[in-house]
Amino acid sequence: MYPRLYVARELLREDGVIFISIDDNEVSQLKLLCDEVFGEENFISQMSIVNNIAGRSDSKDIAIAHEYALVYQKTDIYTSLGITLNEKQLLEYRFEDIHGKYRKQGLRKRGSNSRREDRPNMYYPIYFNENTKEISLDKKLKNDIEILPRLSNGDDGCWRWGKDTLLNKIEFLEVGFVKKREEYDLNEKVYLNQNGNTKRTKLKSYLFDSKYTSDTATKILGEILPNKIFTSPKSLHMIKDFLINSTKDNDTILDFFAGSGTTAHAVMALNAEDGGNRKFITVQIPEKTDNKSEAYKAGYKTIFDITKVRIEKASEQLQDKSGFKIFETTPMFEGYLDDLEELNAKTTLFKGSELSTDELETLLTTWKVHDGMKLHEPLVAMDLGGYVAYGSSNTLYFMDKGFNVEALKAFVAKLDDDETFEPSKLVLFGYNFDSKHQREFKEALNNYTNKKSIELDMVVRY
Repeated sequence: MYPRLYVARELLREDGVIFISIDDNEVSQLKLLCDEVFGEENFISQMSIVNNIAGRSDSKDIAIAHEYALVYQKTDIYTSLGITLNEKQLLEYRFEDIHGKYRKQGLRKRGSNSRREDRPNMYYPIYFNENTKEISLDKKLKNDIEILPRLSNGDDGCWRWGKDTLLNKIEFLEVGFVKKREEYDLNEKVYLNQNGNTKRTKLKSYLFDSKYTSDTATKILGEILPNKIFTSPKSLHMIKDFLINSTKDNDTILDFFAGSGTTAHAVMALNAEDGGNRKFITVQIPEKTDNKSEAYKAGYKTIFDITKVRIEKASEQLQDKSGFKIFETTPMFEGYLDDLEELNAKTTLFKGSELSTDELETLLTTWKVHDGMKLHEPLVAMDLGGYVAYGSSNTLYFMDKGFNVEALKAFVAKLDDDETFEPSKLVLFGYNFDSKHQREFKEALNNYTNKKSIELDMVVRY
C-alpha cells in the first residue's frame, strides 16, 4: 500500500482529497500509513458506512455492519463542497416568497453556549412593529414590540448573530409567534437556492441509508451485468456523494483499485445529472477470476474484463458520448533496446521493421509518454508528400517506412510556410530508416536554415 499511497499524494493537486475504503481488518494499519504519507494534520475523517444493515452472519461475536473510508487532504487549501439534500431535507423548504423556497431556522442559539452568560454580547433586544412588519435594532415607535432570546425554560438565551451581522441580513428575518410562551420569536429564512447555487449539507462521518448497502450496489450492478458476476461491489451512491462533496465540474478522479468499475460509473452518472465534465482514470491489474466463479463461467477471465464491460454498459445506459480509452501496460517487445544510445557490430537487433500497425501505435504511445505528453493527448497525423508523420505541439514522430526525398522536401516546406508548425524535436524509428535516409535527413537539418530559426533536435530510436 505504501508505494501507491505515496504516488497518490504526488498525483493529488494541492487542493485535492483522497477517500480510501477499507474494512476492520486493515483500518488501523492503513491509518498509520496515511498519517505518515499525508501527515496527521491532513487527516479529515474516518467515516463509517453501513453497508450491511442486518450485519454479516460470518462474524463470530458481533455482526459487522459497516466498513470505513479514511479521508485525507493534500493540504489545508482543500474545501469540502457538501452533498445534495435528500428528500426529507428538501421537504423542510416548504415556504416560498419572491426569492424562492426556504425553510425557517430559529435565530436563537441552540445547544451548547446558548445561555446569556455564555455569550453576553449576543443578548440584545430586537424590535418588531405589528402594523408595519418592520424589524429593527432600535425602538422607533411607541407600539414596537421588544423581542429577546429566551430559552425554552424561560431563561435568558442569546442570538446566533451579532448586531452587525443582523443589520446585513435583516431582510432574511421573519417574526413568528410562540403560543406556548405567548410571545414573538425570530426566524432566519434559509433559501434553497442562493446566488444560483442549490443549498447543500455537510457530508457526515456516519452514512446510514439503504442506498449505501452492498445489496443496493449489487442490484445496480445487476442491471447492467449478469448477477453474481462481482461480489460486494462498492456503493454507487457512496462514491457519487464523495464526488459531489469534493469535486467541481472539470475535475479528474483517479481510482487505483477499479474493481467492478463503480467510480467510473459514478463519474458518468454525476456528469449526466449536473452537466459536468469530470474525467476519470481507473486502474485495474489483470487479476484472474476464480475458474469456479460465475464471472469466469460468463467469460470474464480477469477483473479488468468486468471493469471494462461495466464502463461500456454504464456509458450506453447513461447515453454518455464522451467515450473512454483503454491503455494496457505490457512487457516491451522481445529484444527491444530501450536504453540503446548507438549501434555497433555486436548489437543484437529485434525485428523492429516487422512490427504491425498496432504494434507501432503501441510503441508510439510509449514514446509520447516518455517525451512528456499525456496518455490521452492525441497525436496529429501530418501528410508530408505522401508520408505520414505524427506530431504534438513540439515533437514529430517518423514511425513508418517509405520516407524519401519528396517527404523531406514537404517537411521543409511545411516548416517554412505553416505558421502553426513549430516542432523542436524529431524522433525517427531507426528500423524503418536506413542509414542513407538518416544521413540525408540529418544533413538537411544541418545545412538548411529555416525561416523561423527553430533549432531542431533529431533523435533516432531503436
